[in-house]
Amino acid sequence: GDPYWANVVLLVGNDNQPDGTTTFDDQSGSNHTITTTGDAQYDTAQAPTGMTSSCVFDGTGDRLTAANSADFKFGTGDFTVELMLRASALGSAYRIFFQCADDGSWSNGWTFDFTPTPNLEWYPTLSVGGTWNVDTWYHLAVARSGTSLKMFKNGVEATSATNSTDLQPTRVLSIAGESTSSSNYQFTG
Repeated sequence: GDPYWANVVLLVGNDNQPDGTTTFDDQSGSNHTITTTGDAQYDTAQAPTGMTSSCVFDGTGDRLTAANSADFKFGTGDFTVELMLRASALGSAYRIFFQCADDGSWSNGWTFDFTPTPNLEWYPTLSVGGTWNVDTWYHLAVARSGTSLKMFKNGVEATSATNSTDLQPTRVLSIAGESTSSSNYQFTG
Protein backbone atom coordinates (compact mmCIF):
# COMPACT_ATOMS: atom_id res chain seq x y z
CA GLY A 1 0.00 0.00 0.00
CA ASP A 2 0.80 3.66 -0.20
CA PRO A 3 1.97 5.01 3.19
CA TYR A 4 0.57 8.45 2.24
CA TRP A 5 -2.87 7.23 1.10
CA ALA A 6 -4.58 8.86 4.11
CA ASN A 7 -3.27 12.23 2.88
CA VAL A 8 -4.75 11.93 -0.64
CA VAL A 9 -7.60 14.46 -0.93
CA LEU A 10 -8.48 14.10 -4.64
CA LEU A 11 -7.99 11.22 -7.05
CA VAL A 12 -9.71 11.60 -10.43
CA GLY A 13 -9.21 9.58 -13.57
CA ASN A 14 -9.32 6.20 -11.98
CA ASP A 15 -8.48 3.31 -14.27
CA ASN A 16 -10.68 0.62 -15.83
CA GLN A 17 -13.58 2.83 -16.88
CA PRO A 18 -15.63 1.82 -19.95
CA ASP A 19 -14.99 3.79 -23.15
CA GLY A 20 -17.20 6.89 -23.38
CA THR A 21 -18.08 7.05 -19.68
CA THR A 22 -18.79 10.68 -18.72
CA THR A 23 -19.14 10.25 -14.95
CA PHE A 24 -16.02 10.99 -12.94
CA ASP A 25 -15.61 10.12 -9.28
CA ASP A 26 -13.16 11.17 -6.62
CA GLN A 27 -11.58 7.91 -5.48
CA SER A 28 -9.93 9.49 -2.43
CA GLY A 29 -11.43 9.30 1.03
CA SER A 30 -12.63 12.90 0.61
CA ASN A 31 -15.21 11.88 -2.01
CA HIS A 32 -15.46 15.31 -3.69
CA THR A 33 -18.23 15.66 -6.28
CA ILE A 34 -16.76 15.99 -9.78
CA THR A 35 -18.77 17.93 -12.37
CA THR A 36 -18.22 17.28 -16.07
CA THR A 37 -18.46 20.14 -18.60
CA GLY A 38 -18.54 19.57 -22.34
CA ASP A 39 -17.94 16.04 -23.53
CA ALA A 40 -15.02 15.09 -21.26
CA GLN A 41 -15.00 11.32 -21.00
CA TYR A 42 -12.97 8.17 -20.47
CA ASP A 43 -11.19 6.73 -23.48
CA THR A 44 -9.75 3.24 -23.88
CA ALA A 45 -7.78 4.08 -27.05
CA GLN A 46 -5.07 5.81 -24.98
CA ALA A 47 -3.88 4.96 -21.50
CA PRO A 48 -0.60 5.08 -19.58
CA THR A 49 1.33 1.82 -19.31
CA GLY A 50 -0.43 -0.57 -16.98
CA MET A 51 -3.80 1.17 -17.26
CA THR A 52 -6.76 0.54 -19.55
CA SER A 53 -8.36 4.00 -19.84
CA SER A 54 -7.71 7.71 -19.41
CA CYS A 55 -9.65 10.98 -19.34
CA VAL A 56 -9.90 12.66 -22.73
CA PHE A 57 -10.51 16.36 -23.42
CA ASP A 58 -11.01 17.71 -26.95
CA GLY A 59 -10.17 21.34 -26.19
CA THR A 60 -13.65 22.69 -26.92
CA GLY A 61 -15.13 23.46 -23.52
CA ASP A 62 -14.29 20.18 -21.79
CA ARG A 63 -13.21 20.29 -18.17
CA LEU A 64 -13.83 18.77 -14.77
CA THR A 65 -14.52 20.84 -11.66
CA ALA A 66 -14.77 20.26 -7.93
CA ALA A 67 -16.22 22.75 -5.45
CA ASN A 68 -13.70 24.76 -3.49
CA SER A 69 -12.63 22.91 -0.37
CA ALA A 70 -10.26 23.27 2.54
CA ASP A 71 -8.53 20.24 0.97
CA PHE A 72 -7.29 22.45 -1.89
CA LYS A 73 -6.09 25.29 0.34
CA PHE A 74 -2.48 24.20 0.75
CA GLY A 75 -1.64 27.24 2.86
CA THR A 76 2.10 27.33 3.55
CA GLY A 77 2.23 23.58 4.15
CA ASP A 78 3.49 20.57 2.25
CA PHE A 79 1.62 19.27 -0.79
CA THR A 80 1.95 17.22 -3.97
CA VAL A 81 -0.02 17.62 -7.21
CA GLU A 82 0.67 14.93 -9.80
CA LEU A 83 -0.75 13.52 -13.00
CA MET A 84 -0.13 11.51 -16.13
CA LEU A 85 -0.48 13.74 -19.21
CA ARG A 86 -0.57 13.10 -22.96
CA ALA A 87 -1.15 16.21 -25.06
CA SER A 88 -2.56 15.98 -28.59
CA ALA A 89 -1.31 19.49 -29.38
CA LEU A 90 1.19 21.93 -27.84
CA GLY A 91 0.42 25.16 -29.68
CA SER A 92 -1.72 26.84 -27.03
CA ALA A 93 -1.60 27.63 -23.33
CA TYR A 94 -3.39 24.92 -21.37
CA ARG A 95 -4.59 24.93 -17.77
CA ILE A 96 -3.99 21.43 -16.44
CA PHE A 97 -5.11 22.31 -12.89
CA PHE A 98 -6.41 25.75 -12.00
CA GLN A 99 -7.63 27.48 -8.86
CA CYS A 100 -7.48 31.19 -8.06
CA ALA A 101 -9.26 33.88 -6.03
CA ASP A 102 -12.90 34.83 -6.68
CA ASP A 103 -11.80 38.08 -8.33
CA GLY A 104 -9.60 36.13 -10.76
CA SER A 105 -6.38 37.31 -9.14
CA TRP A 106 -3.42 35.08 -8.38
CA SER A 107 -2.83 36.62 -4.96
CA ASN A 108 -3.49 33.28 -3.28
CA GLY A 109 -4.14 30.83 -6.12
CA TRP A 110 -2.18 28.30 -8.14
CA THR A 111 -2.13 26.78 -11.60
CA PHE A 112 -0.30 23.96 -13.36
CA ASP A 113 0.00 24.96 -17.05
CA PHE A 114 1.47 24.08 -20.42
CA THR A 115 2.45 27.18 -22.38
CA PRO A 116 3.12 27.59 -26.13
CA THR A 117 6.91 27.76 -25.71
CA PRO A 118 6.39 24.86 -24.63
CA ASN A 119 7.00 25.08 -20.92
CA LEU A 120 5.42 23.36 -18.00
CA GLU A 121 4.69 25.97 -15.34
CA TRP A 122 3.55 26.00 -11.75
CA TYR A 123 2.35 29.43 -10.72
CA PRO A 124 3.73 30.82 -8.58
CA THR A 125 7.45 30.12 -9.05
CA LEU A 126 8.42 27.23 -11.39
CA SER A 127 8.88 26.75 -15.13
CA VAL A 128 10.44 23.87 -17.11
CA GLY A 129 11.24 24.06 -20.81
CA GLY A 130 12.92 21.37 -22.83
CA THR A 131 11.56 18.82 -25.23
CA TRP A 132 7.87 18.00 -25.13
CA ASN A 133 6.24 15.72 -27.67
CA VAL A 134 2.61 15.30 -28.61
CA ASP A 135 1.09 11.85 -28.18
CA THR A 136 3.64 10.98 -25.48
CA TRP A 137 2.78 10.13 -21.87
CA TYR A 138 4.52 12.14 -19.14
CA HIS A 139 4.34 11.73 -15.37
CA LEU A 140 4.36 15.26 -13.92
CA ALA A 141 4.44 16.39 -10.31
CA VAL A 142 4.92 19.47 -8.17
CA ALA A 143 5.73 18.98 -4.50
CA ARG A 144 6.50 21.34 -1.65
CA SER A 145 8.19 20.23 1.55
CA GLY A 146 8.87 23.04 3.98
CA THR A 147 9.92 25.88 1.68
CA SER A 148 11.43 23.63 -0.99
CA LEU A 149 9.21 23.53 -4.09
CA LYS A 150 10.18 21.01 -6.80
CA MET A 151 8.83 20.03 -10.20
CA PHE A 152 9.34 16.52 -11.55
CA LYS A 153 9.11 15.19 -15.12
CA ASN A 154 8.99 11.40 -15.41
CA GLY A 155 10.30 11.00 -11.86
CA VAL A 156 13.32 13.25 -12.36
CA GLU A 157 13.60 16.61 -10.63
CA ALA A 158 13.40 19.21 -13.39
CA THR A 159 13.59 22.43 -11.37
CA SER A 160 13.24 23.75 -7.84
CA ALA A 161 12.81 26.99 -5.93
CA THR A 162 12.29 28.32 -2.45
CA ASN A 163 8.61 29.01 -1.91
CA SER A 164 6.38 29.72 1.10
CA THR A 165 3.37 31.25 -0.69
CA ASP A 166 0.19 30.96 1.35
CA LEU A 167 -2.08 29.18 -1.14
CA GLN A 168 -5.70 29.90 -0.16
CA PRO A 169 -7.70 29.84 -3.44
CA THR A 170 -11.43 30.50 -3.32
CA ARG A 171 -12.75 29.45 -6.76
CA VAL A 172 -13.68 25.95 -7.81
CA LEU A 173 -10.85 23.60 -8.73
CA SER A 174 -10.77 23.13 -12.49
CA ILE A 175 -9.06 20.32 -14.42
CA ALA A 176 -8.21 20.69 -18.16
CA GLY A 177 -9.42 24.26 -18.48
CA GLU A 178 -10.14 27.47 -16.65
CA SER A 179 -13.23 27.56 -14.45
CA THR A 180 -13.97 31.17 -15.40
CA SER A 181 -14.67 30.45 -19.07
CA SER A 182 -15.71 27.60 -21.31
CA SER A 183 -13.03 28.51 -23.87
CA ASN A 184 -9.96 29.78 -21.99
CA TYR A 185 -6.89 27.57 -21.86
CA GLN A 186 -8.70 24.34 -22.75
CA PHE A 187 -6.47 21.26 -22.72
CA THR A 188 -6.45 18.90 -25.71
CA GLY A 189 -5.31 15.40 -24.88
